[in-house]
This record gives sequence, C-alpha cells and structure tokens, in this order.
Amino acid sequence: MNFKTSFLMGALTIGILAGNAAADAISFGPIDGPIFTGGVETNTGGIDAFNGPGVRFLPCSPTDTLSTNICASLSYQTTPQPGFTATLQAFPVDFAGPSDNATLARAGGEMLYFFAVVGPLSPHPIPLIVNTFWEVDYTPAVCCDPPAIISGFRYDAGIRVDAVDTVGSTQSVFQNIAPGFLPGFHVLNTFALPGTEYDIALILDRMELSNGGSVQAGTGPASARLFVDPIIGFAPGFDSTGYSIVVSDGISNGATGGSAVPEPAGWLLIAPGILLLLGRGARKKLAERRTRH
Repeated sequence: MNFKTSFLMGALTIGILAGNAAADAISFGPIDGPIFTGGVETNTGGIDAFNGPGVRFLPCSPTDTLSTNICASLSYQTTPQPGFTATLQAFPVDFAGPSDNATLARAGGEMLYFFAVVGPLSPHPIPLIVNTFWEVDYTPAVCCDPPAIISGFRYDAGIRVDAVDTVGSTQSVFQNIAPGFLPGFHVLNTFALPGTEYDIALILDRMELSNGGSVQAGTGPASARLFVDPIIGFAPGFDSTGYSIVVSDGISNGATGGSAVPEPAGWLLIAPGILLLLGRGARKKLAERRTRH
C-alpha cells in the first residue's frame, strides 16, 4: 500500500492566518503511475511476461500467428475505465507434441493504480464506493461416447482497495472473484482522507485451462474468458461539492460525476425512485379521469 501524503503545510498555514476559507483545501501533487505485472504461459508455446499496458499473447504453436488460434492472452485496459481481460484456449493433446500431455494455458498478473480525494479538509473520512463488474465464460471440451467433459478450468482473482475505514484507520476491502461467487455488478464501500494517495489492485492470482482430449476422438478446443472492471466514485448521499477524485495518469475512471447516464450499478440505486414517481403519476391520472366522469 502506498500512502503518499502531499500536504502543502506552508501554503495552508499562510492561508489560515489570512483567514481565507479556501485555505482549508488540500493541494495534491502528481499521482503515482500505474503498475502492470504478470503474463501468460502455455505448455506448447512458452512464457510471455510484461510490465506495461497492452496485450500479451501466446499462439498454440510456434508457427501460429495472432490472427489464428490464440492459446493465452492477457490484456490490461486503461480506458474508458481500468480493467483486464484474460482469454485462454486449450486444444486437444495432439497439439502438445509427442508427450501427449494435456494442453495447458495459464494467465496471471496484477494491475495496480492509485487514487486520491482532493478537496477541503474534513473531520471525517470521505465515503467512497467502487462499482465493480466481472464476468466469466467457459466452454468445455467434450469427448467420446457417452459424452464427457475432458477439460478443466480454474480461476482465482479479486479487486482490492487499500484505503481507510470510518475513523481513518488503514483498511483493505476485497472482492473475491472465483467459482462460487456471483458474477455481475457489485459495490465495495471504503473511505479516504483528502490529500492522501491510496491504491486499487486488480488481481489475477491464477487462471488455468487444460484439455485432455484428442483430435482423433473429435475433441475441439476448450475456451475461457475472465473480464474485470471497477469504477470509483463518491458514495450516494455524500455532498461532493468542492471534492474530486484523481487517479494515476493514463487511467480513465469511467463516467464522471457530470455524466447524464448512470453506470449500471447506479441504475440499481435509482430504479426504485423512478418506479415510485411513475406510480404516483399513474395514480394522479387515474384520479383525474374519475373526477371528470
């Protein structure tokens, strides 16, 4: 966790002595840049690791190219919001060479970026939410008679936010991304002190896909895809006037506070209110009709 506190105490002190209310605001210097680690691996193509944004991929054989069958790829995105996509394919054992071992594709890594709340001093930490979305797709390989699944898929990932709790003590909140957890939209609640740098980590601990079938048995490839995507904002009900959230250079934080279109998670929050207003309008029109008749 990186806590880089950038309080410009000299300017703040001068402002307080001058009696200027604007002096209660905290200035903040440049945010640390994002950090990308990890890579992909297959037992037919080697290892491709990297330390930057973009795509890393391994073909299914040394003669394949990116435009044909990709056995493993890991892509970090920075716009329109941070996220990563891991895609794997595992072909039948015939692609594994003379050993006839099951083909295996792996991906793993971490995208770490930083954020801070900029604005007036506050006696309490600023409430934040991280709207997250993740989805996973898996198409198994099926073989033989009677048909049976002969591929295996495992994944373990998560989103970690290092910030503070309601009283300003250091706290990490974590969303698990693994079998048994429901994909879709989720919300993480956290807090931040103005003028302090915190971090968000998109973690892919492990993603593995294997295929133990053979071309002769009519087995096709197994495939899997995992997508993770968070957006940080102020918690509903908090008056964010005078406050803003800054993130690592090059990272886009999705829809801004001025956006006219809520994020999908936001629709879940405002939908009950919309339904209530529609219901009131319908009842009013019904009452007017009864009065006229």
